[in-house]
Amino acid sequence: MAGITLWNYFSTCLTTVSGVFNANAGIFGKVYFPRLIMPLTIVISNLISIRDWFYFCACPAYTENQHIRNLFKMKPDGSQMTLIRDGEVDNLNIAGNDLLFSDMSKNGIIIKWNLDDFSETNLTSEPAKQILVDEKAIYYLDKEDILYSLDFSGDNKYQICRDPISIYNISEDWIYFSNKKDHNYLYRIRKDGVNQTRINQDVSLQIYVNGVRGL
Repeated sequence: MAGITLWNYFSTCLTTVSGVFNANAGIFGKVYFPRLIMPLTIVISNLISIRDWFYFCACPAYTENQHIRNLFKMKPDGSQMTLIRDGEVDNLNIAGNDLLFSDMSKNGIIIKWNLDDFSETNLTSEPAKQILVDEKAIYYLDKEDILYSLDFSGDNKYQICRDPISIYNISEDWIYFSNKKDHNYLYRIRKDGVNQTRINQDVSLQIYVNGVRGL
């Protein structure tokens, strides 16, 4: 059972990679980059660790439905695999003692799931994707690919950028992103939404900042 669940995890990642390649075929044809980056980064982004546990989302062993992505935990050696939440989990991230993710069974809203008492809180009422966090806020793209931030209680929602974004990453007071409105060229903007500047005229498919991969 555990082996099948792990296989479904990688199968889910493979399906996601295929979707990314199909959706961005036009961009991939214009610029060269090592294709191996896509599967590796998606596999890593769906797996996070805390307190000597790995947390990941994958299809359960009893189904081949890629839309069912339950939340599991296991030890680093692969032992003690445990199903901890049913549902359609995506965009898995972590903040302190909470897991943050999009619940696709609830239209993709952001859920905060506490690791101590397993309580969960709805932080948004709208779909969210590409969730990132820092020590002060949660960042995400809405269904129009517009970047927002909000605090860990779900309050103080703030629109950072007016332009739609393909991918982004965070470094200190700056957010680096590929601007869909401008050929996916690389831009940066402060977290408070000021000083938006184009950095170069290269198509940006992945953004790394201090070893952290942009979603």
